[in-house]
This record gives sequence, C-alpha cells and structure tokens, in this order.
Amino acid sequence: ASDPAAAPDPTTAADSASRAPSPGTACSRHGHLVLARPPWLDIDDYDRLLWSCDLNLVRGEDSWIRALWAGRPMIWQPYRQADGAHQAKLEAFLAWRRQPAWPAADAPIEAFSRAWSEGTDPAPAWAALEAAWPALDSAAATLASEAARAPDLATQLVSYCRSRL
Repeated sequence: ASDPAAAPDPTTAADSASRAPSPGTACSRHGHLVLARPPWLDIDDYDRLLWSCDLNLVRGEDSWIRALWAGRPMIWQPYRQADGAHQAKLEAFLAWRRQPAWPAADAPIEAFSRAWSEGTDPAPAWAALEAAWPALDSAAATLASEAARAPDLATQLVSYCRSRL
C-alpha cells in the first residue's frame, strides 16, 4: 500500500494469500490488500521493486540484506526450520537492528516480526506498526546509510585475521 494508513488488515492477508495470482499474472484485490506475484526478477529489477515499496516483507537472508539496502521499512521472516533455528536467527537480526536513536521503531518491528514468524495474530502488532510509521521510515533510512558505510566482507575478514595474529 502506498499509504500506511490505508494498508491492509493483516488478519485477512493469510486468507487472501490462498487466492494469490500466479507469478507474472494480474493483481488480485481484496479490500485494501493488493496481491501481486511478479515474475522472477533479475537482481536490479528486484532492487527497484524493493525501493518502490513503502514496506517490504521479505523472507530469506539474501532478501533481507537487499531490503535493508533499499532504505525502506522492512519486516524479515527467516525460512522456517524444523529445529527452530529460524527463531534464533530472527532474534539475532532484531538485536542487530535495534538502535538507541529510534526506540519508538523497535517494539513495533519486533512484535510484527515475531508474530509473522510464529504464525500468531499480527493485528495488534500491525496497529503499533502503523502508529510508529514516521519513526520506522526514518529508522530504515538511517540503518541503510549506516550499513552502506560498513566495510565490505573481505576487508572485515582481513581485519579479523590480523587481530588474531
């Protein structure tokens, strides 16, 4: 949704997902909810899609880093694992993204992330997410900027190895 205040009621999203269109077909509308399954995208088109959204709900590690770089508010759901390791990954991610500069954004993101990952009712968390929208938008842009200033992986590995010598 382009306007967070007009965003869909997440309690209807699961029901509507069962009626989602096939990849690459027209959108399916259910109230304020618009379901679209774009065809497979190359990485540049995927990035453009993430940049164009007001809120990105993504799954998997590759998608969360791309969504982070987009500088838009995001919710990440790690792929579920039988041993529950996905919950530990989610908690580590939430701890990493927690920033003292915008505490108003942390609780709503964490509550919605946990509800989505645990399969519980996300409606109360969605209401808090909407109420904190200005802080979420600002926090996402700041976090993306900070991540962009971090050294690349090769530089971090060299630094780590040097520190161990």
